[in-house]
Amino acid sequence: MILKIKLALTLATVILGALSAWYWYRSSVARIAAADPDPDNVPFYGNQIITNDGTDFFPTVELQSTLNKQAAVWAALAALSQVLIALVDLYLQFSG
Repeated sequence: MILKIKLALTLATVILGALSAWYWYRSSVARIAAADPDPDNVPFYGNQIITNDGTDFFPTVELQSTLNKQAAVWAALAALSQVLIALVDLYLQFSG
């Protein structure tokens, strides 16, 4: 029974770590194109900052921030599952 719990926690760690990596990857490539770029290629257009590649800066930063938060939650859960695995190991070591 305890070994099944440890296996389940190990699988959870792998899955949670993979989810964390996926969200961090998505955050690193997330871009929101500017809806109406300035035809004169002026970087400030109304309340927008448009980068050289046509990305709308502020919405892109907001999206990346949201994805980073989600990745951090998955990473924290992966770390928690590692702690639980360590507690199971301690239990197995001292339970005889």
